[in-house]
Amino acid sequence: MYFNVKIAKLFMNMMPSKPTYNAKYFKQELFRHPDFKHLSDEEKIKIMIEWVDKARLRASQKPFEQYYLDFPFNDYLNYKTVIDLGCGIGGKTFYFAEKYHIKSICGIDVDKESINAANLYKQHKNHLKAHYDFRCAYAEDLAFDDNTFDAIISHDTIEHVRDVKQTLKQCKRVTKKGGLVFLVFPSYYLPFGGAHIGSVTKMSFLEWFFSADTLNKAYNEIVSDWDDNYNWYRHISDQKYGNWEKVEGGIGINGITYKEFNTLVDELGFSKIEFIRIPLFNVSFIANRYPIIKLLSNMLKPLLRIELLRDYLSQRLVYILTV
Repeated sequence: MYFNVKIAKLFMNMMPSKPTYNAKYFKQELFRHPDFKHLSDEEKIKIMIEWVDKARLRASQKPFEQYYLDFPFNDYLNYKTVIDLGCGIGGKTFYFAEKYHIKSICGIDVDKESINAANLYKQHKNHLKAHYDFRCAYAEDLAFDDNTFDAIISHDTIEHVRDVKQTLKQCKRVTKKGGLVFLVFPSYYLPFGGAHIGSVTKMSFLEWFFSADTLNKAYNEIVSDWDDNYNWYRHISDQKYGNWEKVEGGIGINGITYKEFNTLVDELGFSKIEFIRIPLFNVSFIANRYPIIKLLSNMLKPLLRIELLRDYLSQRLVYILTV
C-alpha cells in the first residue's frame, strides 16, 4: 500500500490543483474558511440563503429527474412522503418537493453546517408548500420506523457512505412495501471524477489503476502538505463510523462499482431492480447547452447493454429499486 500511495501521489502531482474560495459557488468546506467565519451573523445568514437559492436554481437547470425521463414523478410523488438522502444544503430538496407537490420530505446529511443552512432557508421562506424536516444523520443509521416513507431520492451520495450494504438495508427498512428508491451515483471507474480528487489534481483515469483506499490516502497526504492557507480544506476526523479520508465536497469514497452494487441489492432481496442506461455527458450542463453533445452521447447508449462497459461509459449509475 505504501508504494501504491507514493506512485499515485507522483501521478497526481504531475497535474496539480488546489481548491479556491469563491463565495458564489458553495462547497461544504467553505463553512470553515476564514472569510466566512469572520462574517457577522447577519452576513452569514444572507450568504447561506443565497447559497441555497443558487443550489435550488442549479437543481432546476440540471434536474434529478433528467436521469428518469420516462418516470411519472408528478403522479407518483404527489402528496407523498420522501427522504432526500445526502441533501447537502437542500437545493435539490426544495426544488423537488415544491415541483412535485410532495407532502413531506426529510433531508438527511452528515454535515451539520449544511443542515443548519437548509433549516435556515426553510425558516426564511414563507411560501414553501411542503413540510420539511432536515436532520444531521448517517445513511447507515436512519432513525425512522419501518415502512415510513413512500420514496427515497439520492444524488451523488452512495459513493460516499461508509457501508453501502447497511445503507441499502436502511433504505429498504424505512420505505413502505412497494415504495421506490431512486439512486444516482458515479461508479468508481467513471473516467472523469469517479474518485472525487479534482481538488488536488487534474489528472484523469487514475481510478482505473489505483484503489479507492490508495487514492484516498494519497489525496489526504497531498492536502496535509499544503501550507496553513488551506487549513479550511483539511479533513476533520469523524469518529462515529471511524476515520474517513476527506475528498472534495464529500466525506471520502468507498470505491463502489456496478458489479459490487448489483451484488448487494440482489442479496438484500428488493422486489425489483431497474438499471437505467445514461451514457457519458448525457445529463450535464454542456449537453443541455449544446444538442450535438447530447446526440454524440446517445450514440454510446447501445454500448451500455454490455454490463462490463457500464462502469466506464455511464454518466452515473442510475437505479430504481422497488421495496
